[in-house]
Amino acid sequence: MTEEEEVEEGEVLTWEEIEKWAKKSSQSLKYLTELTLPRLTKEEEVMAPSPPKRRLRCASLGVDLPLGSLFYPCCGADIEDAVKFFGSCVTECRFADPYCPPGGQPSERGSWRQLLIPHIKTVVAGPHEHWLIGHAGCPVHSYRKDGLHTLIEDVPDLSVFYYRGDSEGEGGSNQLWLSPVLFHTVLARLLDGGIIVTDGANCGPYRQDRGVPWSSLCSGAATGAEFMYAKRTFSCVGELESWMGKTVRVWQVTAST
Repeated sequence: MTEEEEVEEGEVLTWEEIEKWAKKSSQSLKYLTELTLPRLTKEEEVMAPSPPKRRLRCASLGVDLPLGSLFYPCCGADIEDAVKFFGSCVTECRFADPYCPPGGQPSERGSWRQLLIPHIKTVVAGPHEHWLIGHAGCPVHSYRKDGLHTLIEDVPDLSVFYYRGDSEGEGGSNQLWLSPVLFHTVLARLLDGGIIVTDGANCGPYRQDRGVPWSSLCSGAATGAEFMYAKRTFSCVGELESWMGKTVRVWQVTAST
């Protein structure tokens, strides 16, 4: 039985349990890839989001965003909506997919080494490529590279984390971005006032049992909904067009006072 399975249905995970998992994930990732997993803690205390240097008005949402990058892991060829909705609100857009990167030729999954990291699941290793795709007014970077690798090595100040349409099964990344360890990783990088745009993909085994405090991101939540977690207030500030039958919601994450 895995540690995840030991959490009973309906039981909410504690901060200490998640950080215990993150430590195990970080050790495995470091051993297999030499990468250091961004952490949300400092001297055992939760850190508030990093303050932005400047803010930019995002007219499509009617909110101010910190000046920074949009990052979309495990994206495949799905980049147009992200650029359309947020290209004018960020300094650049960065997209990563090892198998089918935007603007590149698909590669066989067999050409990549798949590593299983506890509580993260699949991280892939192989030859990396990077190129720019022309989009008016917003530099668009494409990476033939694992999503977690890209976030750690290539993404500067993070303003928009965009993540939809992924899965654990065939055709998906099997990388659990809304499960505890990687969700903490995103929060460790997201600037104060940044946004998470998601349809709730790959939340893991806690999607229906509310086993994580941020379960509202994984299930239906109306515009205006709010919750607090890790010294942050999460506010649902809007919805994008339905995509593949699922609603994509926009959550702004601000430091709680």
